[in-house]
Amino acid sequence: MDSIENIETWYGELRTQKGNTIIIRDDQLPAARTGRMYLYNVERGAVIEYDETIVGPKIFELSKAEQEAAEADYGQSWQAARVLFMHAHGKGPAPEPPPEPVVENINPDDDAILEAE
Repeated sequence: MDSIENIETWYGELRTQKGNTIIIRDDQLPAARTGRMYLYNVERGAVIEYDETIVGPKIFELSKAEQEAAEADYGQSWQAARVLFMHAHGKGPAPEPPPEPVVENINPDDDAILEAE
């Protein structure tokens, strides 16, 4: 765990009895409560608050090739989750709203629901 202390964004693997998952640690996220840490869990697609004493010994560094693959596979979803997390904690701009859906003009004569009225 000491090797990730001075790096802004770090990709690793959380190994548990339930299975292994890629996690991302970002030092630019707001600080968690004492004894806790925020990690992006790719399986959940969200930033999760973990107990450092429990997960610390279960976090392992990825090889360079594994890290590059993780960045390619999860980089976009991580950045989207990061924006939402930062906004929720008052640390960033609001995420862009989704585009308005395109709805065709409705002709009342063609709509069975409108004809019933």
